[in-house]
Amino acid sequence: MIGHIVSHYRILDKIGEGGMGIVYVAEDMHLGRQVAIKFLTAERDKHQFRARFLREARSASALSHPHIATVYDYGETRAGQPFIVMELVRGRNLSDLLADGALTLQRAVEVIVHVAEALSEAHRLGIIHRDIKPTNVAVNERGQVKVFDFGLAKLLNDEFVPETTPDARTLLATQTRDGVVIGTPLYLSPEQATGAQVDARSDLFALGALLYECIAGRPAFQGESVIEICAQVLHADPLPPSEFNPRIPAELDRITLKALAKRPEDRYQSADELIADLRAVQAALPDVDHVPARLTPLQSSAARLRALTTLPDELRRPRYLIPAFLLMLSLAMFVWWEFQPGDRPFSADARWHYQIGVDALRNGAPYQATQALDLAIKNDKNFSLAKLRLAEAWMLLDDPDRARDALLRVLAPQASASELPPLEELRQQALTATLTGEATLAAQLYEKIAQQAPDAEKPYAYFCLGRAYENAEATDKAINSYIEATNRNPQYAPAYLRLGMIHARKHNLEDATASFNKAEEIYRLMANHEGLAEVLYQRGVLFNKQMDKNDEARRQFQQVIDLARNTGNDMQHILALLQLSDIALVEGATAQAEQLARAAIENAQQHGLQNIATRGIIKLGDQSFLRGDYDGAETKYKQALAMAQTNRSPYNTALSQLMLGSLKTDQRRNEEALGYLRPALDFYQKEGYEKEVSIILTLMARANRNTGHYDAALEALRQLLQHAEKIGNTNQIMISHNEIGKVLFRQERYAEALDHFTKAAELSNSLGDQARLGYSLVYRSNANWRVGRYEEARELLKQAYALAGRTSNKGLLAESYTCDAWMALSERRFAEAKKTGQRALELSKGEFKDTDIQAHLVIGLAQTYSGDRHEGRLACQKAVKMATDAGDPWLLFAAQLALAESMLEDGDAQGALAAARQAQEGFARTGQQESELRAWLLAARASRRMNEETMTHDYISHIKSLMTDLQRKWGADIYNQYIARPDIRYSREQLNQV
Repeated sequence: MIGHIVSHYRILDKIGEGGMGIVYVAEDMHLGRQVAIKFLTAERDKHQFRARFLREARSASALSHPHIATVYDYGETRAGQPFIVMELVRGRNLSDLLADGALTLQRAVEVIVHVAEALSEAHRLGIIHRDIKPTNVAVNERGQVKVFDFGLAKLLNDEFVPETTPDARTLLATQTRDGVVIGTPLYLSPEQATGAQVDARSDLFALGALLYECIAGRPAFQGESVIEICAQVLHADPLPPSEFNPRIPAELDRITLKALAKRPEDRYQSADELIADLRAVQAALPDVDHVPARLTPLQSSAARLRALTTLPDELRRPRYLIPAFLLMLSLAMFVWWEFQPGDRPFSADARWHYQIGVDALRNGAPYQATQALDLAIKNDKNFSLAKLRLAEAWMLLDDPDRARDALLRVLAPQASASELPPLEELRQQALTATLTGEATLAAQLYEKIAQQAPDAEKPYAYFCLGRAYENAEATDKAINSYIEATNRNPQYAPAYLRLGMIHARKHNLEDATASFNKAEEIYRLMANHEGLAEVLYQRGVLFNKQMDKNDEARRQFQQVIDLARNTGNDMQHILALLQLSDIALVEGATAQAEQLARAAIENAQQHGLQNIATRGIIKLGDQSFLRGDYDGAETKYKQALAMAQTNRSPYNTALSQLMLGSLKTDQRRNEEALGYLRPALDFYQKEGYEKEVSIILTLMARANRNTGHYDAALEALRQLLQHAEKIGNTNQIMISHNEIGKVLFRQERYAEALDHFTKAAELSNSLGDQARLGYSLVYRSNANWRVGRYEEARELLKQAYALAGRTSNKGLLAESYTCDAWMALSERRFAEAKKTGQRALELSKGEFKDTDIQAHLVIGLAQTYSGDRHEGRLACQKAVKMATDAGDPWLLFAAQLALAESMLEDGDAQGALAAARQAQEGFARTGQQESELRAWLLAARASRRMNEETMTHDYISHIKSLMTDLQRKWGADIYNQYIARPDIRYSREQLNQV
């Protein structure tokens, strides 16, 4: 062509070649100026491409703007080859400027603003560019930005072309057809990638990608092929550009990522909006001449050259819903698919989404996997393999209800098991075993999968095996599996994440931190935002629950929310909101805590995440529970229970029942508690939820203890202890020892109780659990003074006071004061008993019901023996009423005995006798021999004051019999210390015969 004359243009030199044409420098022989002339070169479907070429000329000629290359003329050669003539821009295109590092941050933003101004003008006239990329933006010798090549432009309104225009019918009839992908992969909008209808917001997405590359020094989306890049455009979100260029302010991060939002409605709605935000942020940009570092490996690779090329014309035909790269994927998968067993009639679309889903699973992005696999199933309802993987994804997201639904669809009558390859059949069996609570069987099946998996899939296979071992509570084996996954692939982030979570549960904070840091590093390099958000979430949980670092935890959860907003991961967003709600509650910001929880619930309901919405309501109930608002907690838990039952969610149903059972246990409404706990226990035992089973057994033991069914309580707790020891759950072992000790204490088997309290204290200390260590110290102190070991009791109580002060634990401090007051009363130090009891009462203020009742009792008796008998009797009567309302026989019988004692000292021997006998009968039913002995002592003293000697001698015979039993049960040493107690000695002296 060089040297030829076309119309009145002499061709001088070739500039470049694109997907649709070749561009030359030419001389306009009429006006004596140099121009650029572009010729259509497409050989296939000439009629369509000619019409599109004409439309380019017609569209572009309507544009007159300083930042748009002007179109001067268009026509056809004598051979019928169309051409357009446009402004010749002498300078460098943006691709070259980026490659040479010629743009500072300020200049990059300025260039993007000028491009946006050009698009604003085009959009105003109803024209979409649809191929914004670095090679279509140039900066001329005077520094002016020019946008050109509207060869892929599309009229937004057909009316833009008047019917009288030449070639109008041709132009309208051959506009780009629906389902055809047109654009450059690195700058392709999601709607372009799927062949969907596009509008001006697609140009803004491409401009966002261009902005990202200009300021971050690397493309927003990367990959070794067109397929990989398009997959990222559809399903991945780039990291904030400041991750690669720390000079980028947060506001510019926000602007860039908003422009790159997956959904058009979440992007800027007009170029003018984008321009306004960019203009506002320009003032905040650093004025140093710093150029962002370029990502050289990708730039120099053949992959980048392929990625920068517009999709070939021959791949643009509207064959599939997701065309172009889908066809290439189909070819890539063909051989693999052909060698799978069974018939594979699945559509190309389904296979494409399936592969994205499986890749997401392996890379630690299960939520992203659910989105892709859902699409695969929508494209092919009989795609059993996709349903199986979907079940796996929901299991990884800890949503067993959805996992069960997906698996049931695999197992439906119309779904033949023969459709699954052998390895996937094993996976189906393993998932089924997991969902039916057969954790050990599931682990065995995952072992087979790990052994049989191809080398490339072994890291993920060992990761799944680790999860199975975790479900089976075989923690050491889980750790070994995750380590094997990292040995197979040292960059396998999901395994490092799970290792961090296990170390956190085991309180290995240093190892947990190191594992989380490694996972974060890899996820960032992979630009895997879902995985990164999960690391931040788990680290936030670690900061919040174990390290008492609320500010650091809050920062982690806020980052999770920012990432989740950008990726559209509603689940992570909502869960982070619920964690922030927890932090606010702990800090006393109850209004903020409730506001965050409600925001999480509303968000979940808007996105159809009813299970998470239900858990949010449970969280609101927890908040009410923790602040003592039992009515509010009950309302929320019952609301959650109704929602769970309506949505047919067995997991949330059981969780709601568990929380209601816990609430009722705390309220001492024990029969109601057991009514909720029993069905929850049935579900958790059947489904293999060991942790929840442990919690429920503990609560049921407590409810039985509260109703005086001590043997039933002990049986449950001993089963719990055996299970905890078998699986090596140190925390549960510690809790079990404490709970067993409390039941034995109520049975007045003090030596046995002390053994369990001592073991619990040792374990609490090793775990760093200061709160439970403090309570164990108080329990040991209580048991010691009861058998007359006052010095040991005082030393233990001293340690408990110190711990309560260090941890600001009001409940522990109140319980310590109560124990101290009873010990002083036992030693007949009445003034000190009254003073210390009042401190306990002031701290409790109705928050700790047991403490309230016992404080009233000890104060009442101290008042009685200090001479204020009437007030003492009133205090004891109040305690009896409170104990009756609490429904706890142990407290009630103790209160009745204290009332009998105050009545006797107040001169009411007959009332004292009746109250003492009532208490004695209760103690006899519950097997509390030491308390029964004291009740008989009091009854004998009352009957003697009534001059009922026959009755008195009868009571004394009971006393002697019980003393003999106690000596035999406790042993001589403990028994002798017990009868030396000042209060016991005083009662015996009153009778002179025991």
